[in-house]
Amino acid sequence: MKTVNVRRIFSQRFLAPVLLMVVACAAAFPASARAEDQGQSSEHIVSAQVLQQKVEAKAETRHKNIENLRHFFQTPLAQRAMKMQHVDPAQVQKAIPTLSDAELANLSARATSAQQGFAAGSLSTEQILLIIIVMLFIIILVAIH
Repeated sequence: MKTVNVRRIFSQRFLAPVLLMVVACAAAFPASARAEDQGQSSEHIVSAQVLQQKVEAKAETRHKNIENLRHFFQTPLAQRAMKMQHVDPAQVQKAIPTLSDAELANLSARATSAQQGFAAGSLSTEQILLIIIVMLFIIILVAIH
């Protein structure tokens, strides 16, 4: 396994793009949530059974996304990233369920993609650490609001 030069990862050369990505992601989440809400408001009256099925499917998807993120942040690399950033893993685990459905789906997809990329060797340890840190910032920003 390649040694990670922590100073290089967190130098100002890398900090500015990371902060820019965090701000861009934070700005995109509320917009996507509004678009999802507007799309749902145009539906007509549905039967109670269909509504129940939709609610159950949405709850199941939400549960899967929460479990996916919790598993992702329990990996050794994520634990190391949280330790480097002085973030309490328990607080992150508590904050995950407070995310909206859209935020959960987005972060869960990113976590899955990052894990697959790392396993396939297309992402380096430094890149996966950077992704984890960006995701931590997003979760912390959402938890604060």
